[in-house]
Amino acid sequence: MAPEAPTTIAAKEAATPSYVIEPEKQTSRAPQILLVLLGISVVGLVLMLSKMGQRQSGVTTQARSIPATSTVRTENVKVAAGAFTVQPGRYSFSRFTVPQNCRNVRVQGRFTTSGGSENGIEVYILSEGELANWKSGHQAQKIYNSGRVSANTINIRLPATSDGQTATYYIVFNNKFSADASKALKADVSLYYERAL
Repeated sequence: MAPEAPTTIAAKEAATPSYVIEPEKQTSRAPQILLVLLGISVVGLVLMLSKMGQRQSGVTTQARSIPATSTVRTENVKVAAGAFTVQPGRYSFSRFTVPQNCRNVRVQGRFTTSGGSENGIEVYILSEGELANWKSGHQAQKIYNSGRVSANTINIRLPATSDGQTATYYIVFNNKFSADASKALKADVSLYYERAL
């Protein structure tokens, strides 16, 4: 038998398509992951800056509520100071006024008393109208009432005042309940407030 001619083999190879299978290129996902992480970081940064802006705008709004030309000054005034005596069956009082445009109004201080078997005193802070009721023996709304004590600390807040409005109060040292004992007192009580000028 005669071998086949080389042309025949070439014809067979031409009739059969040849495919070259190349291995798949392995692409790295690292750039895609980096892009996703970058996107998340940008969104987080924008949200954080947005929240900071909201906080700062709140502070700015509060700062604008006080006119730029006004200043606020903290002041204090003694309302009861030093040593004094309250006779039996009597009382002593001191008047004090909160000026207009005041905020953070408070009365703070301390008092002590001695004398008599009970060694006590009653201390009140009253508004002007309530002092008149109390003096007349009527029911009076007391802003501060120490009860019957020989010593105490006062630390109370009073309402703010506005433009054109002042408020008058009284601190009362009451010994009306005692029929025969004078009370020797020492007091250091002050009115504190912030005033817009």
